[in-house]
Amino acid sequence: MKHTLLLSLLVIAAFGCTTQSPSLQVELPDSSSVTPAESTTVKETESARSAPVTGTANRVQGAAYSYYVSATGSDSNSGNTEDRPFKTLKRALIAARQDSTIKLITVLGQLDAGSEDPASDSPSVFVISDTDLELITIAGKADESATLSGTESGKTVIEIGYGARIQFENIIISGGESENNTGGLIVSGGQVILGSGAEISGNKSHSVSGGVAVVRQGSLVMQDGSLVKNNVGNSFGGIYADGKSRVALAGGTLGENQTQSVGGGIGIIGGSSVTLSGTTISANTGGAVFVSKDSTLTITGGMVTGHLKALSGTIIVNGTLTMENGEISANEGSGIRVAQGGTATMTGGSISGNRDYFSGAGVSVAGTFIFENGTISDNLGNGMYIADTGTVIMNSGLIQGNRNYFLGGGVSVAGTFKLNGGTIIGNEASAGGGISAARRSTLFIGESETPVSPATWELVTRDASNVAVIGNLATIGKSGDIYWE
Repeated sequence: MKHTLLLSLLVIAAFGCTTQSPSLQVELPDSSSVTPAESTTVKETESARSAPVTGTANRVQGAAYSYYVSATGSDSNSGNTEDRPFKTLKRALIAARQDSTIKLITVLGQLDAGSEDPASDSPSVFVISDTDLELITIAGKADESATLSGTESGKTVIEIGYGARIQFENIIISGGESENNTGGLIVSGGQVILGSGAEISGNKSHSVSGGVAVVRQGSLVMQDGSLVKNNVGNSFGGIYADGKSRVALAGGTLGENQTQSVGGGIGIIGGSSVTLSGTTISANTGGAVFVSKDSTLTITGGMVTGHLKALSGTIIVNGTLTMENGEISANEGSGIRVAQGGTATMTGGSISGNRDYFSGAGVSVAGTFIFENGTISDNLGNGMYIADTGTVIMNSGLIQGNRNYFLGGGVSVAGTFKLNGGTIIGNEASAGGGISAARRSTLFIGESETPVSPATWELVTRDASNVAVIGNLATIGKSGDIYWE
C-alpha cells in the first residue's frame, strides 16, 4: 500500500513574551496523517516483531563462505566464486536462506533495476521478504565500490519486509526516487543494521523522508562507520520512524539531509522510539529531530550539531524526550524546543553554543522541562526561555555563560519556573543577566511553596541552600541576577 504524508508548516506566535520579539512555533505533524508503508510481498508475523534488533553477521573470510552477485553474472551459475557470480540479488538470497553456513552476499559493482528484474511492477527495485530471522549480510568488497541503485527507475531502491534480518556493510544505496514512498530504504516490519561502510545517499521522496523509512514495527540500527546523507524528503529528510518502530542511532553520521518541513535528520511519529547513543546528527536542513506527541527520543550520547536556520527548533519535542548524556551544540535555532503538551527531562549532557535571540537558544519551553542535571551554557540568546504555557522544574544543573541582547541571559520566564536547586551564574543580558521574570510569570525559589516577588526574592534566595543565582551581568545596569519586567 502506498502511503502519502501531507505536512504543513504553520508559523504562529505561540511562545509569548512581553518585551522580546515573538518566536516561531511549528504546527507539529500528527502521526494520523501518515499511512505506513506496506510490505509488497510479506505478511506480519509475531516472531518478526519480537526478534532482537542487534547482531553481527556470521562472516568468515574466503570465497567459499560467500555468495557473489554481479550484473554480468548468471542465475544459473553456482554463485559461490567471484568468477561465477549470480546475476540477481534475489537468487543469492534464496541460496543464502537455504545454506546453513553461508550468510554473506558480496555485491560486485552496481546492481540496479535493469540487472535485477526490469519487468517488475514492484514499487521497489529490490525486495527482501523473509530470511527466517537469520541475519544475512549484504556487502561490497573492502577494496571496491558496490552499489544498489535506483537510478532512472522511479522506485525505492530496496525494501526489507517481515521476517527479514539484513546487515549492510561497505555498500551504497542510492539513486532512488519515489512519489509516494521513501527513496532509499524501506524497513517494513523487518530488521536492518547499517554497519561500517554502509551508505544511504542521494535518494529523494516527494512525500516522506528521502533516505530511510522504518515502519510497521520495523527496526533500524546505525553503527560506527555508517552514513545517511544528502537525501531529500518532502516531509522529514534522512529517516522517519512510524508505526511503533524502533531506531538505535549507535554510531555513524546522519547529516546533510534536506526537507522543507521539520525533522531534517529524523522524524519520529506513530508511537515509535529512537535512542541516540553514538551517532552524529549534523547539518540537516529543516532541523535535526522531530518527535510527535505519542513518540519518544532518548539521548544517552552522540552529538546534534551544525544545523542552520532551524528556527522552529533543532530538536522539536511534542512527545517525550529524555537526555541523559550527549551534546547539542552550535545550531542556529533552539537546541531543544518543547512544544505545548511535550515533556523533556535532562539528567546529563550539555546544550551549548546554539543561537536564537528570540525564544531560547538553549532550551525553549511551552510544555514541561525537568532539569535534573547537566549544563546549559554559552548560548547566544536565553539559556532557557519559558513561554506562558511552559513549566520548568530545575532541581540541579548549571546554567552558565549564556548571553542575550535582550532580557534574561540565563532564563527568561513568562510561565512557571520552580528553581528548587542548581546554579545560574555568569550569564549576561541587557537586563536580568541571570533571570528575567515577566509580571505574569510564577517564580518559586528553593523549598518555598509561595511564589517570590520583587520584594522577597533576595531573602528567599539567600535562605535556599541548594540554589545559587550569582555573578550575572546586566549590561544596562538593571538587576544583574534577577530583573522583574
